[in-house]
Amino acid sequence: MDSFGQEELRELIEQESQPAVSIFMPIERQELTKKATRLQFRALVDEAAALLKDGERYEPASYAPMLERLRDLVEDAAFWTSMSQGLAVFAAPGFERIYRLPAAHEARVVVGENFHTREMLRQLATAQQYWVLAIGQNEVNFWEGTAAGLKAVDLDNVPKDLQDALKFDLEGTGHSDVNFRSKDRMGRPDARGQAHNNPASPVYHGGGKESQKVWIREYFSLVDAGIYDYLKGKQGVLVLAAVDYLHPIYRAVTRVAHLAERGIEGSVQYLNEATIHEAAWPIVERESRKKIERALALWERSYGNGSAEMDLANIARLVLEGRVHLLMIDEGRSIWGRVDWESARIEIHSESAHDPSLEVIELLDELAEQVFLRGGQVVLVPAEQMPSSTGAAAILRGNERHAAST
Repeated sequence: MDSFGQEELRELIEQESQPAVSIFMPIERQELTKKATRLQFRALVDEAAALLKDGERYEPASYAPMLERLRDLVEDAAFWTSMSQGLAVFAAPGFERIYRLPAAHEARVVVGENFHTREMLRQLATAQQYWVLAIGQNEVNFWEGTAAGLKAVDLDNVPKDLQDALKFDLEGTGHSDVNFRSKDRMGRPDARGQAHNNPASPVYHGGGKESQKVWIREYFSLVDAGIYDYLKGKQGVLVLAAVDYLHPIYRAVTRVAHLAERGIEGSVQYLNEATIHEAAWPIVERESRKKIERALALWERSYGNGSAEMDLANIARLVLEGRVHLLMIDEGRSIWGRVDWESARIEIHSESAHDPSLEVIELLDELAEQVFLRGGQVVLVPAEQMPSSTGAAAILRGNERHAAST
């Protein structure tokens, strides 16, 4: 599984070379099906070639090297040895990005003037990726997971346990003098115990529960700094696993925005990854549902006071003006047409699952991308929960105070 976050999405959206080919396919990971998977990929590349040829919009010389490179992947044995549940390939003249996705997607080829980003928006917007942080005085463990399971992640920039973060000086008086060592920029002491542009943390003296909470809080702050750096730009839920009294201490210091409201109570130190995943995945799914529920609740309030829009042309104008705070789009719907962003005029060509022509783009994706580029939020919603019949529903800026964590 490859890391995909906001910066990677921005790169796909801002890529201007044409034609742009987007290929999605599910992956069968069993050894006996590798050949079939490679043949399926070849068929999808051939489909892209046929679409380009039939469209007659681009000169073959402009895209032939790109297609040749994609065909070379079919015979690249090393490429197919480490796959995840799905594969997304984005190729244009002079540009290629490949992502192994945590969930399988329907095989699909889209060819046009820009990349088809719906599946990548879905990856950022839904519970397809999550993390588990297990923390206690004697352990810090970190896993990355998908619906399929968990795998351990080694982090060099967090303490391994409390002893790794703190220096104890037991004087035999019944009290603990806890001296925090100097820390480098990542919050870890260097070999000489000297600080790097960061003064030493304070020295605490005394005993008892309150003193213990002080140095546990400092320890957790060091751990959280490394976790925050690792998750920066990534979308997904962080699930905390710790004994019950440690949960509020970590929540008080964390800067991670997408920490699940509920975590796993108790130590998971001696549990296997399958058992931890079994405990964490329902929490992740619940967080994903809550994101949609919060967006729908905000829509109800915003629609009632005239701060919402569902007409596609009006949404385009509001996006152009930078006024859209949150955009909900129907996760399974495709509407093809053109957008003139100078006038915010929309022309709808057709509605179908597949690209009918190289002359049009997918309008819901285009609106979502522009909202994202302007700092807004995008939520993909099942058709039965969409509050509009147009495929999109926009909430205007000024309603953020009603949606602290939407």
